[in-house]
Amino acid sequence: MSAATIRSVLVVEDDQIDTEYILQTLSKFDVTPEVHSRSYEAISHLQQNDAPALVLLDWKIPGGGASVLRAVRANPAISTVPVVILSRSTARVDVRAAMVGHANAFVAKAAELHDFQDQVSAICEFFLNIAQPPPLPDADPDR
Repeated sequence: MSAATIRSVLVVEDDQIDTEYILQTLSKFDVTPEVHSRSYEAISHLQQNDAPALVLLDWKIPGGGASVLRAVRANPAISTVPVVILSRSTARVDVRAAMVGHANAFVAKAAELHDFQDQVSAICEFFLNIAQPPPLPDADPDR
């Protein structure tokens, strides 16, 4: 893939160790990671840049992951971008809120960091290499 066609992955994570493990995992894929640790930074990034191929979103970031999810789903230009919630929380209220907000998946972060990397790798493999990417709303529906 040429530099002009490399896809980006938006990583919204406030834990530095988790961020490093996510970035190590993303280095195995043909993507450019864009990293933000606060919801308002991620929302600003989404408003000013092309749609990412995937959003990996920590639910418990400063400002709340729900605000980022709402911003993605409310913006017609990026509303179909896959958003996967990564969280240490397994509270039903969090899972329910993410699903009601139309997250594509809610994944409880594994306690062991190598297992967490395996989770991120599986998510990226599926959404970046296996699943057919959804057309963006402004795309030609006949293509």
